[in-house]
Amino acid sequence: MLAKMREKNKSIWLRFFIPYLIILVVPLLIGLFMYYKTSEMMSNEASKSNLILLNQAKAAIDGRLSEIELFTQQIRAKSSVVGFLSVQEPYRGSNLIRLMELRDSLADYGLYNNFVLEYALLFKNSEIALTSHKTYTIPKLYEHYLNFEGMAYAAWYERLLDDYHNRDYLPAQSVVLDGKSYAAVPYIQSFGLSSNSQGAVLMLIDDRAIRQLLGGIDVSNGGWAYIADRDGTVITSLAGGDGMRAAPVALGDGQTSGFANRRIDGKPMSVTYTTSDYNGWQYVAVQPTFVVMNKVNYIKRMTSTVLGVSLLIGLFCALYLSYRNSWPVRTMVARLSDMLSFEQGLTKDVYGAIENTIVRLASNNKELKTEIEAQMPFLRTAFLQRLLTENFMTMEEIAAQQRHIGIDLDGGLYYVAVMQFDRDSLIDDAAMLEELDVKRVVAKEIVRAVSETDVYFHDVGENKTAMLFVCAGADGAACRRMLDADLERAEQLFRQKCEDRLSFAVGSGYSNLLEVPRSFEEAKRALNFLRRELEEGILWYADLPASNDNYVYPGDLEIRLINYAKAGSRREAGDILAQLRKWNLRDRQLTPYMFRLFLYDLAGSFIKLVDQAPVAEAEIRDFVQRMVEEDEVLDQDAMFALVTEMFLKICDTVESRKKSHNSTMIRDILAFLDTAYPDESLNLIAVADRFHISEMYLSQFFKEQTGVNFSSYVEELRMERARQLLAATKLSVNEIALAVGYNSSNTFCRAFKRIHATTPLVYRKNAPKKPDALASRDQ
Repeated sequence: MLAKMREKNKSIWLRFFIPYLIILVVPLLIGLFMYYKTSEMMSNEASKSNLILLNQAKAAIDGRLSEIELFTQQIRAKSSVVGFLSVQEPYRGSNLIRLMELRDSLADYGLYNNFVLEYALLFKNSEIALTSHKTYTIPKLYEHYLNFEGMAYAAWYERLLDDYHNRDYLPAQSVVLDGKSYAAVPYIQSFGLSSNSQGAVLMLIDDRAIRQLLGGIDVSNGGWAYIADRDGTVITSLAGGDGMRAAPVALGDGQTSGFANRRIDGKPMSVTYTTSDYNGWQYVAVQPTFVVMNKVNYIKRMTSTVLGVSLLIGLFCALYLSYRNSWPVRTMVARLSDMLSFEQGLTKDVYGAIENTIVRLASNNKELKTEIEAQMPFLRTAFLQRLLTENFMTMEEIAAQQRHIGIDLDGGLYYVAVMQFDRDSLIDDAAMLEELDVKRVVAKEIVRAVSETDVYFHDVGENKTAMLFVCAGADGAACRRMLDADLERAEQLFRQKCEDRLSFAVGSGYSNLLEVPRSFEEAKRALNFLRRELEEGILWYADLPASNDNYVYPGDLEIRLINYAKAGSRREAGDILAQLRKWNLRDRQLTPYMFRLFLYDLAGSFIKLVDQAPVAEAEIRDFVQRMVEEDEVLDQDAMFALVTEMFLKICDTVESRKKSHNSTMIRDILAFLDTAYPDESLNLIAVADRFHISEMYLSQFFKEQTGVNFSSYVEELRMERARQLLAATKLSVNEIALAVGYNSSNTFCRAFKRIHATTPLVYRKNAPKKPDALASRDQ
């Protein structure tokens, strides 16, 4: 028997392990393929990266050089410059003014282009030199401000003024500028003709700014980068070693850009180059081949290492996960083997037996859902009946019922209309009842089809149906126009189909669902008026003719007022009193006699609360005395305000006592949970039964008082105790699970990891050690 069970467990474990192994091997194979493709791509990208850097440097340098040449052409084109070329005595007569005007017209081009260190205008005939800020004679310029380091004045003069230059760039060299040495690339543009040079513009380009653009190229380990003009003369260069110089490389392939491999001084070198379309300069980077491929080789090594480690870790995880995830199935199989007599069939088809069990459970669950759905229309009918007959006390209760039956009545205004599709008559046979049923169904379908708002129906008689319209907007006038049009259209369609007429009585619109019974009562009054006057059509309660012969205080409104007062609902009771005030003190002009009857009727409602609400006898006597005093002067507003004050005082007293009761109840519930949490059967139903309240009320009450759900609170209570036991005792995880109210260690471990993102054993290992004081208490 034991051997069979081991064989069965091994078979189940293999069913879990093989898929994990496949899931592990397939990504590894894909990873190897991607590895070789990525290595190939990285090799190409490594070579292209230098070309990208060279092209970026080329674009930036071309842009700056074009600006410098533009500055030079602007200077040459200045009329003040052209006119000063022939001047030989600059300080004589008006020539001095021309010199000053020329001086003022020059700009500091270094502000516009960071390549420009300094520039100078050299006039050969007048021996005048102008810089961005100063004026010199040419010899003084050389002596005090600008010269080429190590070059004598004669050679310097000959280089700049005796030779004719047209957009000539000299190789980078040391330049002394105002006593400081700089590395600069001289740019020279002569004035006049090639046969008769009359001076020159000298622009000193900051070599450091040029080489900075080449700084992204790795020239370490014997590499270098340089820029050469179209004749092959190196303009500037960047070398990686101390004392190392950049040597031009013969490319000779006729291409303007690309890659080449060369052996230079016996070493394999990778050469990357590109050529400027602007001036024909070549930008060249020369690097040892191993430097270019260093990152690629590093990635290859890292990828191989990661793949190997991943394979080992994956195998370990597959073994662990297959064992752990197969444990519930193996446990289930063991229990089924103990329970079922057909062990052989179970051994052959483990999953088949489990599948059959699940199918039976799903079938039972589906049947239960079907039965619940069949009951749903009755639940919705009961809900609408309660809503229309003021059996709800709070909005929270209404919202809970809506969620339970799956409807949403959220809207702006709520209107109740009563539809009558046949005049009141004696219904004395089955044929008439059947005919009325048909008419009722047709009328509902017509109203539902033409209504632009959500509408809900509730039959209130053989030939009467109450309809709740949910208008989305808060504009009462717009809602009324829409409902008028819908109901008129419904009446026409019903007359065409059934050759009979429909009558509609519509109550006022209210923004609160608790006011729906008021709208329903108004609709019934309007319907009674239609019946009394033998009229048909659509009648709104607001359109009923006002009568001063009697006051308005419906019996159902009195019941609601008393119930709200007993429940401590100050706002709802105040709304009813305000409505009664409007109906009887504003909309009607009651005679003094009729007003006294109304007020004493209202006061009688207050007296009815004496035995059911906390009203002191002294307060009653005071109320009666004040009513008598106000009655003598017949101040209607004062008398009504007095009654209102007493009703609201009762509401405040009840609410205060309710809060005190709630505080006591939540304290008792929390105290009970603190002692009962180790009981695994502890749940919402058990606590509700203990405190003699409904489950729904307990759930809402607990959330309102504590701010958390009941289940979350109990779970945190158990977890807090579990953390204490893990940190301070040596009890096993299974013992702790049972001690805090879990029926198995698996359930406890899953809950613990979900909350703490770690397992109980890891938590115990990392938790600070505490005295073993809890162990003795638990034992």
